[in-house]
Amino acid sequence: MLTSSHINYSPRDGFCAGSGLKFQLNCPDKFECRWSGSCDYGDFRINKIEIRSGFDIWMYDGLMRKDIRFSVDDHPPIFSFSFCLSGKSTAYYNVREQPLRMSAGKQGVFYSPVIRGTSCMSANVPIRQVGIAISPERLSSYLASDPESIHPDLRSILEKKQNDLFCRIHTITPAMRLALEQLINCPFSGITRRLFLESRALELISYQLDQVSDAQTLNLAGAQFPHPDDRKRIERVREILVGDLEKPPGLGQLAREAGMSHPKLNRCFRRVYGMTVFEYLRAERLNRAKEILRQGMNVTEAAYAVGYESVSHFSQAFKKQFKISPSAFIGRI
Repeated sequence: MLTSSHINYSPRDGFCAGSGLKFQLNCPDKFECRWSGSCDYGDFRINKIEIRSGFDIWMYDGLMRKDIRFSVDDHPPIFSFSFCLSGKSTAYYNVREQPLRMSAGKQGVFYSPVIRGTSCMSANVPIRQVGIAISPERLSSYLASDPESIHPDLRSILEKKQNDLFCRIHTITPAMRLALEQLINCPFSGITRRLFLESRALELISYQLDQVSDAQTLNLAGAQFPHPDDRKRIERVREILVGDLEKPPGLGQLAREAGMSHPKLNRCFRRVYGMTVFEYLRAERLNRAKEILRQGMNVTEAAYAVGYESVSHFSQAFKKQFKISPSAFIGRI
């Protein structure tokens, strides 16, 4: 019997919940289902979009005042491409002794031959997660033209040479974050929506597969990811950048803060975050500007708030990143 703080999902029966949780189901399209729930200890929304057979997008968001257990039963083996924009979760699978932990800013590629386990969503932290679930057969159909380009362990699973757990967790890059925002805020409906979401989901999968393959290539070449001490310094540099987007320190000062040369700083930063220091800075400035516009500021105020001295340069950069001008974006809010 399910407790009041337990949600169970199976492909055959859908969602079942304890007596304290109530679900409401809405299906705006035949390929999309949205569940929402509210109870004494929180509110949540779950959205499932079937892109193709064996290819689904899941979106979760909510705020709970009590930890929620979420379990899955009798699901066929899948690859899960997961992104945690906010919140914390810990997953336990019966094929793995150690739990899998996801927190804000993390993304991971997972495969389990047995999809039977439980995850715990932490209370009092806004939860916003996106998951792309795709069967090995469907993923193989997209990668058939160049299977050698992916990680050998993934290739072995797809070629049915092994059926072991696969798990890689990295940081969400600005390019991933942009694609996620476009996916979550898709402005289309009907078949156009389905096609748009498929393109964004495949873009996200490609970023993750490329990141996993890059790690393998670096290791084969004898190169190393940043030493744990260097990684801490790189993370500190990122904190300094995002802490003062309006007037960030120059590359020289950041290199001194990290105790590295300019080239080493950019090299290590790229390995951790997928881009150079100032590519990351530009992306974060524009992401922050987007939030500022949502809060009601005008284009000029947003430009100056994130450090742009020219409104026209800001508008050009914003449109290049988000495919919409800042003034048009305001019109959609």
